[in-house]
Amino acid sequence: MHWLRTVTDTAVRLAKVRAVTGRSPQILRSDALDNRERILDAARALFAAEGLDVPMREIARRAGVGPATLYRRFPTKQLLVTEVFTDEMRARATPSSTRGVPSRTRGAVSVS
Repeated sequence: MHWLRTVTDTAVRLAKVRAVTGRSPQILRSDALDNRERILDAARALFAAEGLDVPMREIARRAGVGPATLYRRFPTKQLLVTEVFTDEMRARATPSSTRGVPSRTRGAVSVS
């Protein structure tokens, strides 16, 4: 009965799958990337105006996306807040010549 696996075997296999899939970067389609940027822009504006207590549904509404799209990109509010603040810190750390360039294209800018 080799097909019968223990709970431990299943958990170990799942951990291995997560370790492999968690490391591979996810390449987003252009519309998904646009949605992600709109979500981050809306969250940034709402956090600045109303604080961190703003509901996730309000962020989705302001971004012009459905709640499912928001939760697909950012399953928890903590992940969204972390991404917004990380982007903000990254923007402040970059040279002034790349400010104003959308974050997804900053790496493509060559500074000579």
